[in-house]
Amino acid sequence: DLARDILQEMQDVGCHANQVMVDTLIKGALAAGDMETANMLFKKMASMNVLPGRATYNILIHGFSKLGRLDQAWEFKKEMRREGFLPDMYTYTVLIRALCKQGKMQASIDLMKEMRLNKVVPDVVTFNTLAVGFCEASLIDDAIKVFDCMSNMGCPPDRITYNILIDGLCKHDRLYEAQCLMNKLLKNDALTPNIVTFSCLLDGLLKHRKVAEAYELLNKMKEYCEIDRFNYTMVLNALCQQSMWDEAGEVLKEMKERGCYPNHI
Repeated sequence: DLARDILQEMQDVGCHANQVMVDTLIKGALAAGDMETANMLFKKMASMNVLPGRATYNILIHGFSKLGRLDQAWEFKKEMRREGFLPDMYTYTVLIRALCKQGKMQASIDLMKEMRLNKVVPDVVTFNTLAVGFCEASLIDDAIKVFDCMSNMGCPPDRITYNILIDGLCKHDRLYEAQCLMNKLLKNDALTPNIVTFSCLLDGLLKHRKVAEAYELLNKMKEYCEIDRFNYTMVLNALCQQSMWDEAGEVLKEMKERGCYPNHI
């Protein structure tokens, strides 16, 4: 409200607004969940002698999508094209993410095809968004297809892609494939796993009672990242349940030596 008052005061004293200022206000309104004010500001742009640009439409598409108003976001995409602004990679990625969250995977694929027809090259964020959508929709094979085609399209998977796939495979009881993917990552000279990668696989191993393998993975983890209390505790709990007391003692000792002090759990 204060920001809007300042804008009004500027106009009253003859100090004209520009696109960046109005875009900032629209973004703020949408961040606050105020779609009515965002729409009002957009409609008032003409009376303020400010023309909306691609950035304006992208802000509106992102904001309305995030607030669950995909229908309104879609209308802004249509209007954007009518006004001569072609959707860019950001526009498409935002809409693909919104469609994925609603489980509309076929629509997401169609949008990706449209993107390529319009010669907009998807980046790793776009692919990762699609992979997350497939995993959440329990379409793991389709998520793997996304992973497999990325390099062919000149966009190699990044660490986040691996994390998404390993987590999805573990959650859908495809542990062997998750382990194969981790091994592939460990052999990749350009990428290294992080604590998220290891945590996903550790969780999968422990859910399948593969405690010895989880213990080995915990030891491997030390080569790549600092192990946090959560992962130590998760493995320690499993070792105790399997009466692997020597290994449990080693884990507890190592925790203290590495400055990760045990809590009450």
